[in-house]
Amino acid sequence: MLVVAVVVIVVVIVAIGIIAVAFLAKDVSDDGSSDGSDDVQLKGIVLVVNSAYESYAGWLLEDGNKYVIYSVTVTNYKSSEMDFWEYAFELHTTDGLVYDPSYTAGTTMSTPDEIESGGSYTFDLGYEIRSSDSGDRIVYEWWFDHASVDVPL
Repeated sequence: MLVVAVVVIVVVIVAIGIIAVAFLAKDVSDDGSSDGSDDVQLKGIVLVVNSAYESYAGWLLEDGNKYVIYSVTVTNYKSSEMDFWEYAFELHTTDGLVYDPSYTAGTTMSTPDEIESGGSYTFDLGYEIRSSDSGDRIVYEWWFDHASVDVPL
């Protein structure tokens, strides 16, 4: 009887945890859009890819590679400022590889150190990847901040 009571308690605790996580995670999807209701308050950091293109021209491009360049808007919906570092934006590809930004693509290296609460910043992210590969997601990981977005190339 004691074993049954312990199992029931564990199941209830796990169920409450799953419900709490689902409730907290539903505010903003990975692509920065809300769950469909207009009154959902966005929280955290939201990435939006405004445009994307491929280039085979640039400085020091290795044979068999291409540049993929994304215009990205970062919006800080946190209640505090967001530390910002352009090298914290990784490109995850369809081949399962992860790339750091490549500024030899001609994209800017001058970005702000932080984005105020409610503020946005738009800039170009360039990545040198294999010509046979394509982007899947851009992932931002810096200290306690995380955001990601699907990419069109």
